[in-house]
Amino acid sequence: DCLDKVENSARFLLALINDILDMSKIESGKAILKKKAFDFAAFTRNLAAMFYGQAEKKQVRFQVLLGRSLAEAYVGDELKLNQILINLLGNAIKFTEPGGSVLLSVQEDKRSNKASELVFTVTDTGIGMEEEQLDRIFERFYRVDKGRSRKIGGTGLGLSIVKNGVNFHKGQISAKSSPGKGVTFFFTLKKKL
Repeated sequence: DCLDKVENSARFLLALINDILDMSKIESGKAILKKKAFDFAAFTRNLAAMFYGQAEKKQVRFQVLLGRSLAEAYVGDELKLNQILINLLGNAIKFTEPGGSVLLSVQEDKRSNKASELVFTVTDTGIGMEEEQLDRIFERFYRVDKGRSRKIGGTGLGLSIVKNGVNFHKGQISAKSSPGKGVTFFFTLKKKL
């Protein structure tokens, strides 16, 4: 029991340090957007594998739906995209009760000869939030339900990192929610083919 607590505390501390470092890099303008081709199917498989076990352990149904028109490879910053999705999916599973569900959907919205606009949607059936909270969720250290968040854990930086990451990619992000009915996050990113 003590070792589990030490391990959980160490993970929490590492996550906090990484979040703060990422925020400071982005805010100071020292973060660099890497443009490298990556296998999108392998990317989503790896991401799904990371969360299936976590969702199963919590008895939450986790699904990934990929649009048929997606390309095999895109050019972009795979690590930063991974970080955005890890924060969104981690929160979705964290705030969804056993028996609930989390869905990641990726669709291609527009395609030209050299670029494509991808639409990512992360939907959960979790605790949800009031509409007025949606205006503040991307602020640093903002926590939707402070009493519950303290029990669940987290730094309050995840969604701020998501917003900065999406902005860094020159994308757009929004959310919709209502109490007890979960949250849906939508974000778009342009990727080169």
